[in-house]
Amino acid sequence: NLSLPCDVTLDAPNAHVIVDCTDKHLTEIPGGIPANATNLTLTINHIAGVSPA
Repeated sequence: NLSLPCDVTLDAPNAHVIVDCTDKHLTEIPGGIPANATNLTLTINHIAGVSPA
């Protein structure tokens, strides 16, 4: 997904889909996170709050 400013890694042996958004200067959770993501890292950003979906 070109609009997702995060690194996406497939850990095939464990069937994990890892989305790493560390230090991407984000102010909100980005759209385009894969529905099958198992790990999401949002460390070192500027996200003020998280609203329930």
